[in-house]
Amino acid sequence: MSKEFIIIVNAEEKPVDETVTYDEIVNLAYPGAPTGPTITYSITFEHAKEPKQGTLGPGGSVKVKPRNTVFDVIQANRA
Repeated sequence: MSKEFIIIVNAEEKPVDETVTYDEIVNLAYPGAPTGPTITYSITFEHAKEPKQGTLGPGGSVKVKPRNTVFDVIQANRA
């Protein structure tokens, strides 16, 4: 199955399926990034199909539009 949806993750276009998860977005933003209890990611999005905008947390997913759904991902370290 080809990926027919193009989203924008941290200002870069990425091909995806219609529904994307928190983990997929993190991997698109930071490929091979370390994971663990002290590393967190803040993900906000807009121009999606459902929900239209908001914050994506661990375990969550978003249905995207065919083009121009925008995700901003920020990596943070917890002390």
